[in-house]
Amino acid sequence: MNHPYVTFAIIGFTAAASIAGFGNRGLFEKNLFSVRAILVDREVYRLVTSQLFHANWAHLLFNMISLYSFGDIIERNFGPGLTAALYGAGALCGDLVALAIRRKNMNYSAVGASGAVCAVIFSSIFLLPGGSIYILPFPVPLPSWVYGVLFMVISLYGLGRGGSLIGHDAHIGGALAGIIGAVAQRPSVVYENYILLTALTVPVVILLVYYIRKA
Repeated sequence: MNHPYVTFAIIGFTAAASIAGFGNRGLFEKNLFSVRAILVDREVYRLVTSQLFHANWAHLLFNMISLYSFGDIIERNFGPGLTAALYGAGALCGDLVALAIRRKNMNYSAVGASGAVCAVIFSSIFLLPGGSIYILPFPVPLPSWVYGVLFMVISLYGLGRGGSLIGHDAHIGGALAGIIGAVAQRPSVVYENYILLTALTVPVVILLVYYIRKA
């Protein structure tokens, strides 16, 4: 059985960068996702580095616990290559979706590995059906698909409200990257779990088109 070395490495590197950012505002500001910095100043590296920094301890801990909970089982069952690919695709897709939605708002900024983590979480829903996760305040484990539905609802609500350094836009892009990655890895999920696949993707795609056109 594979050991989750990639998952541990991502958690360690992200935690180190985030903690450094908590104590160094200049470092934090230089690496966050900023529409103005990316589109005007051409600092495209922020599409990657913004994934390493977090708004606060709660934001960091939630993302890293979520990554460990789902990244561990993905890496043990499918290996480090797929885990790294899903994480990277989620990070890039998440920030590109955020950039498409917020492209006209030069003051928009965000941080966090949520997009990348979402790709791992949502791929596990289809690659490893029947999985579950403990989330406070629920006293019993939630099935992965229930977590996915709740996450989508909360993220879409947050996307509409805005006003936070937590990038809900990236959550949606990462989730879609995870679903696409799961289908690419195991195409049979299309007919094995088509109801949930449709329920998670169709409304999100429609709303994303709406928000992109509205921007």
